[in-house]
Amino acid sequence: MKWSQIYARKWLNLVPFMGVFISPQIFGTNSLLDLSGITGMSIDAGASTIRMQATGGATLDLSSLASIANATTVLAFVADGTNSTIDLSSLTPGGYDAARVTFTETNGGTIILPAPLAADK
Repeated sequence: MKWSQIYARKWLNLVPFMGVFISPQIFGTNSLLDLSGITGMSIDAGASTIRMQATGGATLDLSSLASIANATTVLAFVADGTNSTIDLSSLTPGGYDAARVTFTETNGGTIILPAPLAADK
């Protein structure tokens, strides 16, 4: 079952829980965090940086995500390790604040972005 189906939502709102942010992370060969039903994301202030990370050959599927609303928090997408993938293939130009969203590929990790945004990596 997809996480987005459990909550019957298409918008992911990252907010602090008891003052602490939970940063979605997936680890391990062939592991999958399927958030492909999410079309929008917002981040409420409270942390300087939130990391969404795929490591060790895992996949973070955000393939339908088109927009990110974040006022003061930096959102860092990190794909670290061979075959680690973050799919952001629907993210739209202008659909996020380029000064507050970062894309980092290390050690053979891959972040899939639409062609107009590939230069932001």
